[in-house]
Formats: sequence, structure tokens, C-alpha cells
Amino acid sequence: MEYQIEPELDRRTPRAVRPSVGVPALGCLMLFFVPFIAIGVGVAVSAVKGVAKALHPTPQPQQGGMGLMFACFMGLFAVLWNGALGYMLYSSVKKARKDYLLVRDGVPVPATILERKIVEQNDSKQSVFRYQFTPLGSSAQVESGEQTQSKSHDGGLAVGDTVTALYMPNHPDQNALYRFCAFQANANHKTEYALGKKQEPLPLHVEVTPSQLAAHTIEPELRQPTPRLMEQRKKGQFKGIGCYILFFTPFVAVGIGVLLYALALTALTVAGTNTEAVVQSKEESSGESGTEYSLQYTFKSHGHSYHSSDSIDYSDYNRFKSGDRVTVRYLSFFPMGPTSLTGFSDNSLVFWLFALFWNGILSVFTVLPYVLVRREKALIRLGTAVPATITAKTMDTSGENDTYSLEYRFVLIGETQFQEGKKRVSEGEWKAVSIGDTLTLLYLSNAPKQRTLYRYSAYKARLP
Repeated sequence: MEYQIEPELDRRTPRAVRPSVGVPALGCLMLFFVPFIAIGVGVAVSAVKGVAKALHPTPQPQQGGMGLMFACFMGLFAVLWNGALGYMLYSSVKKARKDYLLVRDGVPVPATILERKIVEQNDSKQSVFRYQFTPLGSSAQVESGEQTQSKSHDGGLAVGDTVTALYMPNHPDQNALYRFCAFQANANHKTEYALGKKQEPLPLHVEVTPSQLAAHTIEPELRQPTPRLMEQRKKGQFKGIGCYILFFTPFVAVGIGVLLYALALTALTVAGTNTEAVVQSKEESSGESGTEYSLQYTFKSHGHSYHSSDSIDYSDYNRFKSGDRVTVRYLSFFPMGPTSLTGFSDNSLVFWLFALFWNGILSVFTVLPYVLVRREKALIRLGTAVPATITAKTMDTSGENDTYSLEYRFVLIGETQFQEGKKRVSEGEWKAVSIGDTLTLLYLSNAPKQRTLYRYSAYKARLP
């Protein structure tokens, strides 16, 4: 019986891709590395702080730093730790990217298992496979390198079994066994190649002829010399942009504030000045994590007195009383800024992690819309207009809401080779277009990958 390739691979490339069942997605992989990255950053910060304290000893040696030699050792450990972590993270991402590209663009062919052996690796048994396959259109067989898989997830493959292998077009040496890839083709991604008809397996491209492109008439307003005049396609389309900005303003303010405070704490660690302070009072308050204790104190700088406070543990809280003298670290150029009691742990790393996480998430919602709008405007004002023919209509039903996209072909001015693109549209817009329709596409001559179908742009050119 002839071997059958998995149905989801019998599709035109690029295929829709999703993480394999039981294999963590790249986001989960990153989440796994977060605590190790935090340790590496924490050790590096501690090393820098230790060197700073060793080079600028405090007036009270018993509260001093860890010593220059130990700080240098911590720095060496931080370099080794972060170097090894970076290599593992790079290797994991590289392997995931290789699997993703193979599933998205690879050619599926039957492969025969030549050898299977069991090896002990990291206190577990691993299955190592060697296999061969024949690339399409070739008579020469390709024998792969070894592919390792956990014995508990190897599917019980034996020598002589036939499985599906994927290889990159024109590069058969880049291959893998499909069942062991970290990604799979998305079987819920449907493509319409004939009007009103969905088929599986899917046929080839709809061919686009030069006569089809030549028959299309570019809109009059786009035949003007650039830069063109422009306007919103629908009046009031961005009416809510002011509310959008107003909504995100407090979140942006929090992000900037936390980032500035983290920078100030780092400057305090690296370039702070030690001085003597007098304890004024002790305070305890109830917080979300229980009772919190703090020390209120004053210190002098440039002839002026400044008041500050620090959180401390209960054990330290009991040994201080009003009038005691402590050593504090402050910024001489900004004495009203953050301070810290020497000899106590600081929380600068916590603020850095929070600032990076908060501002990273926030930047997606605040910066990306402006980037997209700016690019859209540039395409209308400066873009080159060419015909583009719809070759496929795709509908993805794998998420909570169905998504609709149009695939198209076009030729850049001065070139003869077809290029392909894809545009996500609404359901109504998707239904209003048929396979073979020709629309106007705009692209930037200095960056052809920045392009859009003119009909669906939020802006339009206007005549003088």
C-alpha cells in the first residue's frame, strides 16, 4: 500500500503553522528561561554593586561590601552563567525556527528509518534515528543526520518503518521528521481557490497572466506625481484616537516613572555617595504581604537636611531606635532622590524587571498603531501603483473568531518575476472579492516589502 502524506501537509506553501501537541510554544520556552535570566541579571547587578562598594568603602566596615576579590568572582560567574544561558536560549530558538520554516515551506516526502538506537542522555533514554528519503524530481537518495527524540515520545518507530520527512526546497540537506517537529501544519486553516468552493487537498496557484494585469486601470488619483495629497477614506474613522491616547496616558506615565526610578537605583548603586544619617522614627504598617517595617531617617548634604525612609526586616527593626546613626547611600547631585541603607539588600532588580515587562507590553499597544498609520500614509503619498490579482481567499477558523485573508500576485515596476502577498480583511470585504479579480497595490520603491491593497487602506489619495 502506498504511503500517504499527512493531509495537512498536502497544501500550497506557505502553510499555516501551530505548535505541536505536547510541545511548548516559543512563548512558553521564553517563560521557562525567565527565572534563569533573572538569576543572571541579579548576579551581574550584585557583582557591580560589590565592586562599587569595595572601591568606595563605607564609614562602617561591618556594613561594607562583599570585598573586591569576591565581587570579581561574582562578575566572572555572571559572565559564565549568562554566556551559557545565552547559548542555550539561542540554540532553542534556532531549533524552533528551523522546525517552523520546515513545516511552513518544506516539501513532504516519505522517509525510511535506517537505524534506531537507544542512548542514555541527561538521566533519560533517548531514541536516535537515522533515515533516508528521495527528493521530488530527483533519483538520488538523501541520507539524513541523526535525529534525537525522547524514548517516551518516539512513537515506537522501528527500522524499515516509513514516516514523513520535510526538506527545504533546493536544500534537501535541511530536513527533519515531521512527527518530531515542534510545529505542525494547521488543519483548521482553509483556503478557497475557486469561487464558492473549498477543496482539500488544495490545488495549485491560480495562474496570473500579463494580459490580466494590463487590463486593470489604476485609479485616477493614483496617477498623479508623488507626493500625493491624501485624506481619510471614511470621515471620522479615527474619531476615537483621542480617547485611545487618553486611556493609555496613565499607563505610559507609570511605565516612564518605574523606568526612571530603576535607572536612579542603578545610579545609586554605581555612583552613590555614603554619608551618616540619624534615625528619627520607626514605623510599621499593614500591607498585602503582611506587616511592613520601615526606618525614617535624616541626613545632610551641601548644608541642607533631607528626610528619607527604607523598608527593613523585622529582625533589623527591633535593633534600631531613635537617635541611632546609620550609613546611607544617596546621589550627591540629586539628594532628594532615592536612598538606601548600606549593608541591606536593595530591590533595583525587581524594578528593572517590572519596568522592562510593563513597558515592553505597553509599547505594543502604544507604538505599533502609530507605526502602522505612518506607514499607511507613506504608501498613499509616495507609493508606486501596480495591478495585483487575487489568487486565493483564506479563512482561519482555529481561533475564537474567524479571520479572513486575500492572497495576491503582482509584478514590481521594471521586473518580470511575480511576487506574492497577503492581506487580512473583514468578512464582508472577503466575500465581495472573487478569485481572479485585479486590484490596485501600492508599494514603496525603496522598500517593496511595505505594501498594501489600495482598496482596503484607511487613507486614500485625492485630486487637487
